[in-house]
Amino acid sequence: MNWNLMQGNWAHIAARAQERWGRLIDDDVRPVPNQREWLLERIQMRYGVLQDEAERQILNWERRVTEAWFRRPVASAQRVADVDGSVLAGCRVQESPECHIR
Repeated sequence: MNWNLMQGNWAHIAARAQERWGRLIDDDVRPVPNQREWLLERIQMRYGVLQDEAERQILNWERRVTEAWFRRPVASAQRVADVDGSVLAGCRVQESPECHIR
């Protein structure tokens, strides 16, 4: 996957990175100019792996990235129930203004 596309859609990708590498904290996946290198360093630090191993993990993860990742909410996203019990699909408790509870 093209890292320019990934970096431009980092809000969606960051959640996927945290799913893949559960030890990463929010600061580890914050938007930065050289996102791939930053992620590589964070994986090395959090998992105590060498650069080659972190690189291998990122390459394997990149192969699974599809354009659908940029369109759909993350599978583990917490859903918010509306007053009438319906679910606001893709909304998380602490999300942007697009997710409104009436």
